Amino acid sequence: MLDPNLVTHALSGPGMDATTAAVDDTLRLAQGGELRAAAERASLSIEDGATDVRLIAAFLLGVFAEQGPASLPAILATTRFALAGGFRALRPVQRKTRVADSAWTLLFRGIRASIDFHETKRDATWKHWAATIPRDLPAKTAAEAEELAKAIAAVIETPQSVRELAALRARSESVFQRVPPPPPPPPPPPPEAPPAEPIEEQAVDEPEENAPSDPEPVFDSEKLHPSAPPARTIEVSAALEQFIRKLEAFELLVSRGEMGKAAIVAQDVRRVVDRFDPRVYLPALLAPHFRLLSSNIGDIAPHWEAEGGPAWQALEQLYQVDLDAFVGT
Repeated sequence: MLDPNLVTHALSGPGMDATTAAVDDTLRLAQGGELRAAAERASLSIEDGATDVRLIAAFLLGVFAEQGPASLPAILATTRFALAGGFRALRPVQRKTRVADSAWTLLFRGIRASIDFHETKRDATWKHWAATIPRDLPAKTAAEAEELAKAIAAVIETPQSVRELAALRARSESVFQRVPPPPPPPPPPPPEAPPAEPIEEQAVDEPEENAPSDPEPVFDSEKLHPSAPPARTIEVSAALEQFIRKLEAFELLVSRGEMGKAAIVAQDVRRVVDRFDPRVYLPALLAPHFRLLSSNIGDIAPHWEAEGGPAWQALEQLYQVDLDAFVGT
């Protein structure tokens, strides 16, 4: 099992840079959604003494993927140690605070996305969380998050990660704040009674209003969001990650009042939006479509000859106004 104490132990030493291959391999696995594999890859370097903050963030994200919400207080406490007692050992030395802020931002955002995903899916992972989550988790998470926010602010100027931490804290409180107590043990079976004499009268059914009611849902969100849309996860390409960083940089510069720099970023963002190519920024999303199209092009291409005809136009208008009806037609 992944142990956050591995990070604390490494940060208690002198600190050591990780190899470029280790960082690249870990980030590739994490960005591909293989969080546990990324954590295991990161752990190999951390065990050898590497204290790169990007490896630590990926490792802690894997801890959450493996152990669920019960690990949140330990994850936040480990992050706080990395900013307090272990900050001297944290790597890389160059632009340490900026890289750390980015790594913590992705860590907190990734945990919150995982909560959103499993809450919406109501899958086996969600049911396991519901059965094992400690009742004091919201209080412990809130206390750790408050101390961690202070530690971040003491080291990093205008940190983006503090906002992501606040969003994670609010999300965990709204989802996990009410967990029903465990059911009481069943009463012992009554002693066997001697056979009773037959009763002539027919037993009366128990009134329906006395029948046991359905149990309350485990989390408040089950009642607040009964028809939440399904969550989707896609791989973040390098181009999209860079674009997200530009948006975050613009927000940071505006908050600092550095409008000259903000204007340069805004102009670049506008150019990207004007020339936005989903094949560059969302290749993992489009790849299945193009694979399916290429394997069926022989059957699809003849139908394109009908484009512009009355039947084509009627179906196209239905497609534009009601996709569900179009697919069901």
